[in-house]
Amino acid sequence: MESITQSKMSSGPIIIQEMPSLSNSLTFTKKTAELTSAAESSAWTLIDSLLSADNVTKCDIEQSFLLQKLAAAPEVGLSLARDILKKILKHEVDINMMDKNKDTAVVVAARCDNTKMVMELLSRQAALPPDVTHVCSFLQTLTNNWKPQETPYMHALVVKLLWDRLQDTALHSCHKQLHHTLVRLAVTFHTSLVREMFVTEQQVNSVDSEGMAVLHRVAMFDSDDHVRLLHYFISKGANVNLQNTSGDTPLHIAAKNSNWMMMEALLHRQAYSDVTNCEQLSVLHIMASYTDSKRFSEIEHLFQLLIFNNNNVNKKDGEGNTALHLAALAGNITFMKTLLDHGARADGVNDEQKTVLHMMAMAKKEVFSNINSCINVLVLTLKKGVDIQQKNCDGNSALHLAAKHDNGGLVEFLLKYVDDAAQPDSEGFNILHRLAMTISSQGHSLFHKVAQKVGDINAKSKTGDTAIQLAAKCQNWDMVKLLEQEGAAWDELDSEGFHVVHRYAMGDNKKHYSLPSFLENSMHRNPRCWTGDTVLHLAARHGNWSVVKLIVEDVDDINEVDSEGFTVIQRLVMSPTDTFYDNSLISHLIELGADYTCRDQNGDTVLHLATKYGHWKIVKHLANLGAEADTPDSEGFSVLHRIATTDRSHLVTVEEFAQHGTSINHKNLQGNTPLHLAVHHQNWTVAEKLVNCGADVNDVDAEGFTVLHRLGQIQNSDYSYRGLSVSTQDSRGKTPAELAFTLKRWKLFKHLLESGAHLNPILRNGNSYFHELAKCFSHDDMNDIIRLLLSRGFDINLRNDDGDTPVHVAADKGNWDTVKTFVEHGANTNVLDSKGYCLLHKRLKKQTSQRFGYHVIEEPSTYKSHVELLRTFVARGEDVNRRGPDNKTALQLAVANHRWKVVGELISLGADLELSHDEKLSALEHLYCFAWESGAREKMYSFIKYITNDGSDINISFQNERGHGNPKTLLQKSVEKANLQVAIALVECGADVSQMLRDGALLQLLKSRYSGVDHTTRMRFLDLLISRGLDINTKQRGADTLVLDSTGHRGSAPLSTDLFPNKSEDFVPSFSDGNDDFISINYDNDSDNIIYYDGTGFFGSMSPRTSDSDDPYYSGGEFS
Repeated sequence: MESITQSKMSSGPIIIQEMPSLSNSLTFTKKTAELTSAAESSAWTLIDSLLSADNVTKCDIEQSFLLQKLAAAPEVGLSLARDILKKILKHEVDINMMDKNKDTAVVVAARCDNTKMVMELLSRQAALPPDVTHVCSFLQTLTNNWKPQETPYMHALVVKLLWDRLQDTALHSCHKQLHHTLVRLAVTFHTSLVREMFVTEQQVNSVDSEGMAVLHRVAMFDSDDHVRLLHYFISKGANVNLQNTSGDTPLHIAAKNSNWMMMEALLHRQAYSDVTNCEQLSVLHIMASYTDSKRFSEIEHLFQLLIFNNNNVNKKDGEGNTALHLAALAGNITFMKTLLDHGARADGVNDEQKTVLHMMAMAKKEVFSNINSCINVLVLTLKKGVDIQQKNCDGNSALHLAAKHDNGGLVEFLLKYVDDAAQPDSEGFNILHRLAMTISSQGHSLFHKVAQKVGDINAKSKTGDTAIQLAAKCQNWDMVKLLEQEGAAWDELDSEGFHVVHRYAMGDNKKHYSLPSFLENSMHRNPRCWTGDTVLHLAARHGNWSVVKLIVEDVDDINEVDSEGFTVIQRLVMSPTDTFYDNSLISHLIELGADYTCRDQNGDTVLHLATKYGHWKIVKHLANLGAEADTPDSEGFSVLHRIATTDRSHLVTVEEFAQHGTSINHKNLQGNTPLHLAVHHQNWTVAEKLVNCGADVNDVDAEGFTVLHRLGQIQNSDYSYRGLSVSTQDSRGKTPAELAFTLKRWKLFKHLLESGAHLNPILRNGNSYFHELAKCFSHDDMNDIIRLLLSRGFDINLRNDDGDTPVHVAADKGNWDTVKTFVEHGANTNVLDSKGYCLLHKRLKKQTSQRFGYHVIEEPSTYKSHVELLRTFVARGEDVNRRGPDNKTALQLAVANHRWKVVGELISLGADLELSHDEKLSALEHLYCFAWESGAREKMYSFIKYITNDGSDINISFQNERGHGNPKTLLQKSVEKANLQVAIALVECGADVSQMLRDGALLQLLKSRYSGVDHTTRMRFLDLLISRGLDINTKQRGADTLVLDSTGHRGSAPLSTDLFPNKSEDFVPSFSDGNDDFISINYDNDSDNIIYYDGTGFFGSMSPRTSDSDDPYYSGGEFS
């Protein structure tokens, strides 16, 4: 095994020979346990916070294997992962430390598909595995799930890092797998690297473990970059016709991937199209099989090249097909024409004895929908000697296959050249049989031509059916008519014992086939089929109401049962609701003597069957006739039970059946009343009507629940039923109110409280209802529920068994809207929780996971609501300088947890300025994020002087958070972030503006960050800059002054007006436009326009705001 541990790169050694591993015997500290538990719970924001603490040590981090656990968490965002990694390495943790499985972090990241962490670790010189074999395994694991279209930049960067680290070993090692793997990755994700990876011609033509050379890899893509790579490698000696282990050349691979641009480039570089792979397929075969007709025009130009680079267009594939055969099967008529014009033979057969015509017959019928477009090719194949009578191995001619595959256009063409078409195919059907089984307008137009060629239209198929019987089986009634008109015998039983008239009765009446006139007399005779069923029986069984209506008058016994024991009226009410004809037919049957009181074999009446199948109009009609509606059906359901479970109950009313004497409280076999079922199915309209008709609302269902209990389990339920008992307990001893509370059905819970529902005073673990409410986000009914609970005497400040009040629990859950609501209703903000924290400290701590003390998931909250909550706490007596169990004040917590926007508010509320050196530096670095109230100017200045050590650090520069770009001063950052309030304070406290004034960067920033908001602050800042030496005529990088640049920039146009605040006719500022032409500006007081003049007259203007712009001023267009 070849070691690569001694290889040296520009970035350092590839591997550290001895990697550190931790002993299992080390004692875990409390901080180690916290880090381990947080990592296992995926609380990465919490980990980020914990790593910022002063008491975290290198040993804590190593013992928790935090590096490996971070590497195993691809769900962590890049910014957070990078921040955590930076803090880990800041503690001097070895980036190459191993875990208990002897894996480094970079190996774990690869195994967990965490590409971004691999990128971060490699960029910080993380070591790769110690030998080539393991490196290749690492690369395979890392890239196994990579896709070219996903995060291409990240993949490209990782490939670049890998190549920089491994290039010497890859190029000079006798172990070629590493080189091949890197080539594959570079071709896929970083094409600009590929050229560097080859030194000799031998390397260019070497194949990897998958049998692929670099040209094969390149041919898998179709971009301009990959085509350029192709030409480069061919110029370096790459064999354009090199075959891989599957026998594929690069041209094969490009063709299989539909890479047309790559194919064209290969063909122009003498790639052969007649080389066959291990499947005996040439590129000519592959392209001939291409079936996407919509794209034929895109690749038509390739056909000529393919044939030009081919020595044998008649070469056969493994199944004996030539390219012409395959093109015919694909319906690629254009390519067929090209092949025939260049010597392709049409008289050959494949291994199944199929000619080109056989293959065309099996093509998609859409190919021949316009036969005229194919005529030239068909005629050409005949001229080229194709045998139209040739039969394949199954005994089928091309005509047989064309008829079988419904290729009517080809059938019509072939009929011209065939004298005897009566011969059956291998399945025993002649072409007339096939036509009869096909429902298409094309088949109808062919009928007379086919019938004439077949001769005997009553010839039977192998199944014993004639053409007309087959047409009837397939419900092809237009063809039945044509066959009858041509003299087909129709009054015989088919192979399954049915007449044509039976087939019509069994048909789908939704298609509204018109009854052929020759069948009408037979239908009125009501003949029987082999089962003994009449036409009427079959029509009723198949829901064919129109046929029943047509012949019902001719029936002797309307109550005769069919072969399965059902009468006609029973069959009709059992038909699907979408086949329902009309109610008048049922009425007519009853008039003719149909017995609607008869029962089926299960004991169900016609009424029962009608309810089961949802025929509610019939149900109502039968009930009005006196059908018994109160008796249950064979499944124990009464009519009311069925109504309660249907979604079509609007067709029948509960009141109607209550009047018919139906027992409204009758229970089915399971023990449920209609009301129970209505509530269970959330059929609220029926439920309300049942209650209005006297249904018992307090009766328990089959599972021991009352209606009210069920309502508590259902979202969006209607609970306004009269007579509901609010004190009944379910099988578990819970009242409806307690159940509603448990399931968070707040509207129902509120309604029950208003109705006097009983509540047990204490829940589990000493929690009151307020404690449980505290775990929920604030909702619409929260205020009313709190009011009702308070009116019942529940204490909003009661401590639970842990010693926490409800407001503490809400804060721990991050439910700050709920905290606010509790406080508004009297919750005490000054009491400490069981850990010694007050609400103010809870609000300011980093909050990510409930599991760890006060690090909880925080609901979204605006800065305004955040500040209002802090003010509320202080206003209610909270000491802003109180220290928590960690000995930190609110201000120190806000700085430690980067709550920059509220630092100013805390100082305004009286927070003492007491920060460590690191806290001062952190606050200084993020000063541009601060928000200050307008009246807190003096306190802001005092704070700036405090954190800058009386101004000595005010001009310090900071790198950005990602560590990229040039360092920037606080003033630059404040202007960039448009925080001019802080920028003014910095300048007035001594920030140096000279460098920014000299190079014009400050003015450029002002222009680019202009937003039209806080005009007064912007004016103050400009005045301050001018007093510090700002030259408003300083030219920008584009050779314009700020005014010219701003007036030409629509979003910054108002900035120029700030520089000329006095609108008067005497004020005429002048400046150069950069081309030595002097320009002057005046204000038109009548129109409030800014008017520009040059030496020849009117030059341009800037008008007040119009309807299509949100800017106060905007330029009417570009200046000429």
